[in-house]
Amino acid sequence: MPPIHSLVPEAAPIELVSYYKSFSDYYPEAELQTKRWLVRNAQADWVALDIGANVGLYSILLSRLLTRGIVHAFEPTETIGILRTNLAAQGCANVTTHEVALGARSGEFEEPIYRIWGAAPETRAYRFTTLDDFVDAAGLRRLDCVKIDVDGFDLDVLSGAARSLARFDPWVIVELNHALATRGRSVGEALLWFVGQGYTEALVLDQENFLLRRANSATDTAGGLRVRFDRAPILLPPAFVADAAVDGFFDTQSTLHGSATHENALVLMPGPRWNYAVSWARRDMPLGGPIVIEIDIEVAAGEVGIGCVDAQMTEYVGKEAFIEVAPGLQTVRLFVADATRVGHLILRNVEASGAMSKAGARAVRVARAKPAASAWPSVLDHRVDDFALDQVTGGNGGHDRRIEIVSVENLGAALGFPAAYVPEKILYRYGLEDFKTEVDEPGIYRYLYRQLAPRRHLEFGTWEGFGTLLCAESCNAEIWTVNLADGERDAHGTALYATQTLAGETGPASGAAGDVGERIGWRYRAAGHAGRVHQILCDSRQFPDAEFAPGWFDTILVDGGHTPDIVTSDTDRALALVRSGGVIIWHDFCPVPAALAASEAGRGVMQAWIEGYDRWRPQLARLFWLRPSWLLVGVKR
Repeated sequence: MPPIHSLVPEAAPIELVSYYKSFSDYYPEAELQTKRWLVRNAQADWVALDIGANVGLYSILLSRLLTRGIVHAFEPTETIGILRTNLAAQGCANVTTHEVALGARSGEFEEPIYRIWGAAPETRAYRFTTLDDFVDAAGLRRLDCVKIDVDGFDLDVLSGAARSLARFDPWVIVELNHALATRGRSVGEALLWFVGQGYTEALVLDQENFLLRRANSATDTAGGLRVRFDRAPILLPPAFVADAAVDGFFDTQSTLHGSATHENALVLMPGPRWNYAVSWARRDMPLGGPIVIEIDIEVAAGEVGIGCVDAQMTEYVGKEAFIEVAPGLQTVRLFVADATRVGHLILRNVEASGAMSKAGARAVRVARAKPAASAWPSVLDHRVDDFALDQVTGGNGGHDRRIEIVSVENLGAALGFPAAYVPEKILYRYGLEDFKTEVDEPGIYRYLYRQLAPRRHLEFGTWEGFGTLLCAESCNAEIWTVNLADGERDAHGTALYATQTLAGETGPASGAAGDVGERIGWRYRAAGHAGRVHQILCDSRQFPDAEFAPGWFDTILVDGGHTPDIVTSDTDRALALVRSGGVIIWHDFCPVPAALAASEAGRGVMQAWIEGYDRWRPQLARLFWLRPSWLLVGVKR
C-alpha cells in the first residue's frame, strides 16, 4: 500500500507506511484539534504515555515534538506490529513500545479488546498492568502527558492511574464516548470520576477527546466540572500542491449512474444519500506516484461528495471532499498518493435527508504532486496578538503602526457579547488566499449582526446583495446599500465581476457583469427583503452625506471599490456616519503576505490603511483583524 499522510495543523504531516486499509479515509484528517493542541503545547523534554497507540499517529507526533523527551507507547493487540513498522520508518528512537494493556488491575486476564473499532472485539488472555504499576516499574520521575484511547477501557485505565495522576499532575487527554458502554460505563460516570479526583476544568477537542489537568484549573466549580470546547478554526493548507500538469488523465465524457439526469450544465442527483450520480473514467495512461486533482464545481442545491475510486468503483482512493451549496464556482483539491490506483472520478449525492442535490463539475485539472512549502505566517501563530502594517508590506517605515489580532473564536469576548461565537465552519482545507466570502465568512457576519442588532446599517458595495441579505436575515435593521449603477470596471471598461448566478437559482443568467442593472441586489430582493432596503446607485465618492446626520448608522460595511482612493473615501464617510460605539467592518483586509499577493482588492485596502492609519486610528476605540478572515473590525470612539 502507498504511504498515507495524516495532516497536522501548523506542522508537517505524519507519514504512515503501514495501516489498516479500511481506515485509509480516516487517517488523513484524524483528530485535528487534538494534534494541534499538542503542536502548540508539548514541550521538548516531556515524558508522555500513548495508551492505545494503535498504528502510531500520536506516538510519531509526540516523538517529533519531544526532541529531548521520552514516549512510552502501549498496544496489546496485533496492531503493535503496524505501530513498530511506522515508528521504525520515521526513525522514532525516543519511543518505547509495550505489548501490554493498561487497566484497573495488573495480571493476565481474558477480556474482549477491540483491535479494529467497528469489528467484533477479540477475546483472549491479555497481559494487563495499571498505569501506577508501570510508573513504579519503569522508575519514572516525571510524567507530563497521558494520552488515552482504548475503546471502552478508558475509565479502567484512569482507575489504575489515580496515584500517578495525583503525584505528577500530567495533562490527560482521554477519549470519552459511546465506546464506554461496551463495559457498562458512561461518559458522565467518567467525568464524575475526574470531579472526585479534584479536576475542575475540561477542554473538549474533536468532540470527544477531553483534556484535563489539575494545575491548570483556575475555577472552583464547587464539585462540578467546567467544560469548554475548542472553537478555533483550523487552517489546513494541503501538504501537497500541483506541479507539472498531466493532460488527458480522465475522459471528458461523463457517465450517469442510477436515476441521475442532466439539467443544463448541472446533474440532478436524487436520494438516497451516497448514491453515485456521475463519473469520469481514467484513460489508459501509465502514470504513478502522487497526484493533485483540482475540480471547479458548482453546487446549486444540497450537498455533494467528489473523490476518486478504484477501477471496480468499490473503494475510495484518497479522501473524498464534501461540498455544500454556495454561490458561484468552488475549487476542490484532491490528493492521491498513488495514481495507479485511480479508476474513476466520482460525484455523488451526500445530502443528509436524501433529498435531491444539484451540481456540476466545470473543469478538472490533474497534476503531479510536490510537497507544499511549510512556512507558517507569523500573524497566524496563535501566540501573536498584533502586527505592524509596515511589516506586512515589507516596508521599514518609521512608524510602528500596529493592529490588534483577535482570533475568531474570541470575537464575542472582544466586543462584549453575551453569547460566544461558535464558528459555522471549523475546518478550512486551504489557506487564506483561497477564502471566498460566500463560503467561508457568512457565519461571522450573521453572528455580528445578530449580536449588534443595528437599527440602521450602511453598506458600501452591494454587488448581488449577498452581504445585504446576511444582514437582513440576521437582524431587523433598516439597510442602506450603495453600488455603482454600471458596476465596477477596469481601465479598459471591462467588468471586474462576472455574475455567479447558478442554474436553478432565481436570478439573472450567468456570464455578464454581475453588478449592473437588475443584477444589483437581486439576492435580497428574491428573499423578500426589498421593503427595508434602500438601494442607492451612485459612485460612493458622491454619497449623499447631507441626507444623514452624523452618527446616523449603528453599523457600516466597507466593501465597495477596492482601489486605495475609494477605500479612503468610504472609510472617511463611515467614520463620520457611524455613531459612537458603532461598528465598522472592512472587507478584503488580510495581513497574510501570500493572501495579499493573490488579491488585488486586498492590496488596495491594505494600501489605504497604510496611508490613512494615522488619521483613522485615533477615531476608533478598538481596531482588530479577525483571524482567520478577510475582515477588519473597528469600534467608533
